[in-house]
Amino acid sequence: MNMLSEIDENIAVINYEPGWRQLFKTEEREIKSAVNESEIWIEHIGSTAVTGLIAKPIIDIQLGISDWILLEEVKPILIALRYEYFGEAGVPGRHYFRKRRDNAFNVHVILRESTLWANNILIRNYLKNNKAIADEYGRLKLLAIEKGFNTLLAYSDHKNSFIKGLLDRAKHK
Repeated sequence: MNMLSEIDENIAVINYEPGWRQLFKTEEREIKSAVNESEIWIEHIGSTAVTGLIAKPIIDIQLGISDWILLEEVKPILIALRYEYFGEAGVPGRHYFRKRRDNAFNVHVILRESTLWANNILIRNYLKNNKAIADEYGRLKLLAIEKGFNTLLAYSDHKNSFIKGLLDRAKHK
């Protein structure tokens, strides 16, 4: 079984939950208390970070490090916090961890000065500042589920061209 098939899971999308921000803050505190805080940066990314946006009920956390050597420090800490580690899982430059307990979290370990880090922040902020586009994105998500794209990989693949267009718009706004 390859790494991508290991991360595939059934997904659903739901209306925005105001509690997602607090779930992020609680998990952020837990991670920061376990890791040398001066060497990491943490951001709430993904749809759960955008007020009002339909989303998978999974909190996406972007954890920035200054050098890949720090991954060897961060990895066992996240595993001790009950995260599963999946390597790059199809995204070069991102190390993927997930926790599925009472609440669901993904941690994306990325170099803080990378294009990937900047792009994730850019997309989040663009959606926060453009409600009509966020609403359009929400409709796309619902349509994807209605069409049967209800596993993580199929759903993500279905949204890929929209996300690329969104990033392009955000870069050239």
